[in-house]
Amino acid sequence: MTDTRTRLLQLAQLQDISGMGLRELARKLDVNNPQTIKYHLQKLHDAGLLNFAERPSVQIQKSQLGTSDLIRIPIRGSVSAGPATQLASDEVTGYLRISSALLKSRNYKDLYALKVVGTSMNRANIDGKPINDGDYAIVDGSKRSPRNNDYVVAVVDDLANLKRFFLDKENEQVVLLSESSEDYSPIFVHPQDNNERLINGTVVQVLKQPAFAV
Repeated sequence: MTDTRTRLLQLAQLQDISGMGLRELARKLDVNNPQTIKYHLQKLHDAGLLNFAERPSVQIQKSQLGTSDLIRIPIRGSVSAGPATQLASDEVTGYLRISSALLKSRNYKDLYALKVVGTSMNRANIDGKPINDGDYAIVDGSKRSPRNNDYVVAVVDDLANLKRFFLDKENEQVVLLSESSEDYSPIFVHPQDNNERLINGTVVQVLKQPAFAV
């Protein structure tokens, strides 16, 4: 199956594409010619992978796709796990294509990835895994009200930090903690600043960089 058809199926999983025009679909998939989208939609229909009902609606025929699908997760740059040097940005710098069988969350539309820079979380524990330099943190951007000990992406002074969240009610402060083999100072924030401007999502998974990768 071509890359364009695979991405069309993934988009149809995440949202209703039946009301989208060819130009809108082309923009979403970074395809120059809308007629290319029309061609691939027809091919998917002919193959029985998409059904266009009279309403119309689009349904993915799971039986044709196997046991898992490739999910396209946007990479939104890097996040600091050390001295904060990574500027917070909503710009998409690329995509990770991940088998749905490997993802812990099914909230695909709110997931994004950040490449970890630094060692301040190399003693963290997400499903038994630390967060090392070069790994990818998978973040649920809809989870902006973390619980104590959740791992979060926090934006402080316009810099993105990967930290463990702790609400210290007794001392009326939010503490953002490192978990590292090295000594990194915590960040202290007033509870009134604990809002979506501070927390940009909760880390739900870490994808390890293989030892042989360059």
